[in-house]
Amino acid sequence: MLVGGVVSTLIWQHGGNMLPWAVAQGSGMLALIALACLPGRSGSLHVSLGMVIGFYALAKVCELADAQVLALSSGLISGHSAKHLLAAAAAWPLLLALGKLRVNSATAIARNKGTMPARDTLRC
Repeated sequence: MLVGGVVSTLIWQHGGNMLPWAVAQGSGMLALIALACLPGRSGSLHVSLGMVIGFYALAKVCELADAQVLALSSGLISGHSAKHLLAAAAAWPLLLALGKLRVNSATAIARNKGTMPARDTLRC
């Protein structure tokens, strides 16, 4: 996905075609929405994908309203800067979920509520 993003930006820069860039931007969000619609798996790490999607959506709104955000904040922050802060905040639900894990001496990952049965261990 990283390579696709770089290539799509180069195509846009050198050829003027924004379609590959738009696909690269939108495909990640579509994949996230699809994952949010799937039922959770037993023993898997619970991440609030709704919060991730919400932060990302707010980031996109700030990106599109760059000048308006700058004006509303009396020049304190631009929409572009707010976009980066909100996009970074989208990682917060994942960090919260990871914070509930611990690594035991056998390097198996288990939840902090004690040792989980072997069938529920997570693999990296």
